[in-house]
Amino acid sequence: MTSPSPLGNPELERHLAEAVEVARKAWPGLALSDRQFIRHLAERLPANLRGRSVEQSLKALHLSDLYLACACAAGVPGATDILEREYLAKVPSVLRRQRRRAETIEEVGQKLRESLLVQAQIATYTGEGKLWSWIEVIVKRMANKEERGRAVPTSNISRIAEGAGSSGNPEKDAIKKKLVDELQIAVRAAGSALSDEQRELLRFHYRNGMSETRLAKLFQTSQPTISRRLSKAKELILAETRRSLQERLNLAEQEFESFIGEIRSRWLDLSLSQVFGGTDGPDQAPS
Repeated sequence: MTSPSPLGNPELERHLAEAVEVARKAWPGLALSDRQFIRHLAERLPANLRGRSVEQSLKALHLSDLYLACACAAGVPGATDILEREYLAKVPSVLRRQRRRAETIEEVGQKLRESLLVQAQIATYTGEGKLWSWIEVIVKRMANKEERGRAVPTSNISRIAEGAGSSGNPEKDAIKKKLVDELQIAVRAAGSALSDEQRELLRFHYRNGMSETRLAKLFQTSQPTISRRLSKAKELILAETRRSLQERLNLAEQEFESFIGEIRSRWLDLSLSQVFGGTDGPDQAPS
């Protein structure tokens, strides 16, 4: 249990001010105010010092790690970039060494960022252990949970094929099946036209169900900007899918338009949430 903010004690404030100088040395470019970090630090001192002085208790903490965590929780510009570069970028290699599946590595990476930055779990870090060790424990727990609960998903594109049904004309049905197969290839290929950020944005939005407001906080921008980015990514997927199909299929324009018209409603009903949320998503996933 931690104490309420013990500010107002001159000796304690002096020790806290000294701790700020130590903590800031690792991240001199972060514009976190002294008062903000001092309050954050004071609230994480144990209520019972167990025979240690305040100075000894502060020296036992990983102050630079706690400073970065505080800056991330406070939304200080550049803080999440440092967290990503110095800590989160290590996560895939750790999970690969544990022989985790590719789907697990990708899913844990997304959920970890959402938990730490959107749900503000980073604010619960106390500094009693190294920040990387704390993150590593969370990562391993997430991976274990992910692999225990993973079910084999149904192919979404296959559901489109099933929905196309039979026309009673074997030749036409054979062509339709080929077109649906080509659609699957086109959807996958369309993902390569997206930037890494666009693919990540679509997965967070559709697979993890994150709202535009939560995405704005995660990507450190405004909700209207996120809305525009999502719309642009969706338009690009649709345009690229259509272009790819037209290039790959040797169909008369009228036949092509007839096919597109027949599957459009089914495909849009499944939507990008299905395409990017299941196993039929683009192969070029960000690591």
